[in-house]
Amino acid sequence: MLASQLTSDVPSSRKRASWALCNIAAGNVDQIDALIKHPTIVRDVLANFTCAWPDVQMDSVWTVANMTVHGSREQLQILVEEHAAAEALCAVAASTADLTVVDLALRAVRKCLSAYERDDINALVNRLRNTVAQESLSHHDHVRALLICSFGLGKYSSAFDWFCR
Repeated sequence: MLASQLTSDVPSSRKRASWALCNIAAGNVDQIDALIKHPTIVRDVLANFTCAWPDVQMDSVWTVANMTVHGSREQLQILVEEHAAAEALCAVAASTADLTVVDLALRAVRKCLSAYERDDINALVNRLRNTVAQESLSHHDHVRALLICSFGLGKYSSAFDWFCR
């Protein structure tokens, strides 16, 4: 029932489903595991990143952000490798004017990167760079600034300096 509402043509139904999943994703590792084991749910949540209804988009980004905050390292790697969540987060950050969504998406990307060792981060950043063309970022100065602020520290610094060039 909940999964089918994620693709509903009725904004209030899709909003309720997105909000419910956002709360489930804020739970424990087992709850996140239950979501990850239903790839259609994750796929539909990520698809809602491009939804025309801002509330649905926001709750969908919050869902994935919650999964990155409360998920295990292995769950984060599944989100990144099997669901391309990091690419979807970068794409929504580069395509929206909503600074809250941009900030939330980039923080979630940073959390995704934390699931990897330094050598693997460069490969992931290269994938992200290919997802979001440099021209797209140059048109969104706020995204560029948030990228630098969000990723300018620690083991991500050199990778994201290169990403932002």
